[in-house]
Amino acid sequence: MAQQQKKRRRRTPPGMLRHSTGQARVVLDGKVVYLGKWGTPEAHALYAETIRRWQNGESVGGPPRDAAGSRKTTVAGLALAYDEWIERTHLYQKDGKPTTQLGLIRRALKELNRFVGSVPARKFTSALLVAHRDNLRENAALSVQGINRKIGLVKQMVAWAAERGLMPEENAALIRAVRPLRGATSKRRKPVPLPDLKKAIPFLVPVVADMARLQYLLACRPGEVCKMRWEDIEVPSDPTAPWRYLVAGAKTEHHGCEVAYFAHDAAKEILRRHLRLPKSGFVFGTRRRDCYSTKDYTRNLRRAAREAKVPEFTAHQIRHLALTTIANDPRGGHAAASAAANHSSRSMTDHYVHNDPRMAAEAVKILAIE
Repeated sequence: MAQQQKKRRRRTPPGMLRHSTGQARVVLDGKVVYLGKWGTPEAHALYAETIRRWQNGESVGGPPRDAAGSRKTTVAGLALAYDEWIERTHLYQKDGKPTTQLGLIRRALKELNRFVGSVPARKFTSALLVAHRDNLRENAALSVQGINRKIGLVKQMVAWAAERGLMPEENAALIRAVRPLRGATSKRRKPVPLPDLKKAIPFLVPVVADMARLQYLLACRPGEVCKMRWEDIEVPSDPTAPWRYLVAGAKTEHHGCEVAYFAHDAAKEILRRHLRLPKSGFVFGTRRRDCYSTKDYTRNLRRAAREAKVPEFTAHQIRHLALTTIANDPRGGHAAASAAANHSSRSMTDHYVHNDPRMAAEAVKILAIE
């Protein structure tokens, strides 16, 4: 009797928490216990039973089990476990902050939970995923590409769950085999015409004008020109050699890929205009903060385009222009554009490069037959 009383812990129990996916949970001794859909009688009943077991010193960690000892994991439970795993492994974090990809994953799983969240994981099939996809198509203002992207994120969770034995592999294989919707219309961002960029630059403040020029000359991403630091630029002893900008905290850093850009004469001249001693801090600094944000940079570009009376464009379209120019030039080509963009695959470059139809007439001149 004394031993039983020793096990009982009469501590104030922690309250029930609501997760971003709409599920209830409670944290006990550092362990997260999922309780089902927030606000339901089932969640409150499971919370009360979990707290009773915890106060009696019983183990409450891990997913709940039925009388036969098998996991009673729902689709919503999988989504919560997957989200916790992402947070624990810092998979979608950059500089200690969540990336936009994490937000996309959570929104996709939240929509999945609304449709099949209470379905046991072992009964989650390709037919249910297709039904969820059809529901998105009917009730959400999404493009075909947007729906395919959300379904792809669900497939990632399914693959993760199957690897850990949280759902049958045969179900997971059928779910992963679900084909994307067809008939997607291309909404690729087009490059800003070079004449339009040249017309807008005089309407930019000098520092932002140089940012736009340098971004084009390096073919880099907007965030990479905004956050360029002097300590990330390598200046070789040979004055004719290009300067090398090694991006710190690059977009593909978590894949082990180095991102570097090379500055030749025109780009070097722009950088020299902003050289300050000592060589520290950001190349393009501001008075209000350390550097321009990509939003401020693009806002300036849009305003300048309006004042120049040309169609508005974004900083991303400057990168598209640079890569398309390299790809369509006889001195460059698709492979050169891919290398300049620091892409790990040519297929990624395809999203940026827009072929010049005028090249077709000249291109066929190299063909011959006897």
